[in-house]
Amino acid sequence: MGPVHVKRSPVQLIYGDSFLFFNNQSGHEFIVHLVGDDIIIDFLQFCPQKPIALIGNSCKPNKLYYYSFTRNHIEGRIKKGNIIENVTGEGWFDHQWGRDYNITFKKDWDWFGIQLDDGRELLLNQFNSIKRKQTFNPMANLIEPNGKVKFTRNVQYYPLKYWKSPFSKAVYPLEWKIVIPAFGMQMNVSPNFYMQEMPIIGPLQAIWEGACLILGIEKTLDGQKKLISGKEFMELVGYANDI
Repeated sequence: MGPVHVKRSPVQLIYGDSFLFFNNQSGHEFIVHLVGDDIIIDFLQFCPQKPIALIGNSCKPNKLYYYSFTRNHIEGRIKKGNIIENVTGEGWFDHQWGRDYNITFKKDWDWFGIQLDDGRELLLNQFNSIKRKQTFNPMANLIEPNGKVKFTRNVQYYPLKYWKSPFSKAVYPLEWKIVIPAFGMQMNVSPNFYMQEMPIIGPLQAIWEGACLILGIEKTLDGQKKLISGKEFMELVGYANDI
């Protein structure tokens, strides 16, 4: 824990010894410095590789404004003790803001950020009632290579397999079948490994956030079917505080 500072022009977020600094006021590139108990992570480059995606097409799919840079080039290093490892990869950057946060109050959600191997991305989510008896406001966004967004609320989420955390005792749906008729897509989601739960200070207690893989089928405009695959980040919120 440490002091929190927020600056602008350009944006700078400082939390203790960790920080995120945008390079300039008008650009979208930034650097990140994260300090843990025995590890330091530096992202020296975080550069968008495609145009900004306005989620829901309007940038306001619910009651909050929402945009994403869904594919970014990353270069950095990880230092643990005397060992330094240089890393490269692809990242995802989301930004939600607004004044009406009632949409998230006493509600849970399932969120999926998918980078397909063909250069497209999918941003999916649904909200749940606090006692898991109802789902609502589902959405699916398909971001094309040129940044154009296709949006639909016609998406179905089917949990296939659950995992119980040995720490929080929460039960998370970690394997899913997702069907998006408007995009002609059907896919299965599975985690790289189950133990990706994160403890949270406060009433949430814990959330599940982690790396996954997807494999599915897409029906093309000419009626043909093709395989789709990719990597994904999944966020499951509210399961631990429902115990």
